[in-house]
Amino acid sequence: MINDPSDDQKIVENLSKIGIKVHSIYDLVNTTKSYPEAIPVLLDGLSWIKNNKVKEGVVRALSVPEAKGVANQKLIAEFEAIPSNSTTQEQMLKWTIGSALAVVANRDNRDDLVRIAMCRRHGRSREMIVLALGNLPESSVGKVLTALLTDEDVALQAVIAIRKTGYLDALPTLYSMRMHSKPLMRKEVERAIKKLSNTAPPVLENP
Repeated sequence: MINDPSDDQKIVENLSKIGIKVHSIYDLVNTTKSYPEAIPVLLDGLSWIKNNKVKEGVVRALSVPEAKGVANQKLIAEFEAIPSNSTTQEQMLKWTIGSALAVVANRDNRDDLVRIAMCRRHGRSREMIVLALGNLPESSVGKVLTALLTDEDVALQAVIAIRKTGYLDALPTLYSMRMHSKPLMRKEVERAIKKLSNTAPPVLENP
């Protein structure tokens, strides 16, 4: 439920002007149809929408392939503009922005994603961004992901991303995490170790 519907009404009106008929931004979020022509309207909305629930809907509507390479910088700016001491609702919005970035960001955003991932003040809002680093070449993010294994806010996501990249130099740190207190962490660590061990070159014995 949106308490203050004015922002929602305005974005609906702006979408109507380009031929997209919805009753709420969440109608767009829940549709299965593609809407590339709506992307500029949604990006413009990020600059003036004050209602966090409406803005969250816009961000979710931007979490589509059509916004890839287009919404990146705007979403990065929105993410970093939300302070670490913000309200619970604002933190939920921040996490949603991070999730959207995991969809739309590309290799050109590598430095921005790494900067955000390494900044601990962003807390768990970084979870999906750390996962997204696993889609980049291991040579460019392997050391970053290994360093994040000691960051409890995103360590689980770092383990999963390392498994995806196949970064072998992370194995010693992963071995040290086998007795982690959290069962899910232990499970993902073992999966990562198995994957990396299977791809590691064999050790040749001396003749």
